[in-house]
Amino acid sequence: MENLIREFINQRVWAVVGASTDPSKYGNMIFRNLRSAGYTVYGVNPRGGQIEGQELYRGLADLPERPAVVDTVVLCRTWPDSGVDATWFGVADGRRILP
Repeated sequence: MENLIREFINQRVWAVVGASTDPSKYGNMIFRNLRSAGYTVYGVNPRGGQIEGQELYRGLADLPERPAVVDTVVLCRTWPDSGVDATWFGVADGRRILP
């Protein structure tokens, strides 16, 4: 299990879906903590905005590179509006990942 955790945290390019412009929200905290630890981090929020001067992307398809890790910090009921398209994860028929 430790090897899996080590492999996971050694990935250097992350996306945080649900990165909020509100510093009190977990998506914002995770985004900032990863950046301060030296990771390349892309924030995803369908409303856009910025965190500490870094632009937020409206969807995963808009990112300049494919992240190795996608951290989702959204409520299940807001998933359809999160900026994540099921086809991005390889679900070719476009069906929803979550109900």
